Amino acid sequence: MSTGILLQLAQTLLAILLAPLLMGWVNQCRAWLQGRSAPPITQPYRTLRKLFHKDAVIAHHARRCSASRPT
Repeated sequence: MSTGILLQLAQTLLAILLAPLLMGWVNQCRAWLQGRSAPPITQPYRTLRKLFHKDAVIAHHARRCSASRPT
């Protein structure tokens, strides 16, 4: 039973990690079909890294309730 759960977790983790790679490959194919140069296949990973490092921007005069809610 625990082997099945571990296998499912491993497959889920693998799918999450490889999804941006598939997106990069699709972008490469689209660019090739349109006859233009494409971004690198690892571009989605760079975009995700940039988005995870962004900070939230909150106005100085914002109330506590508006600062605590998600944007």
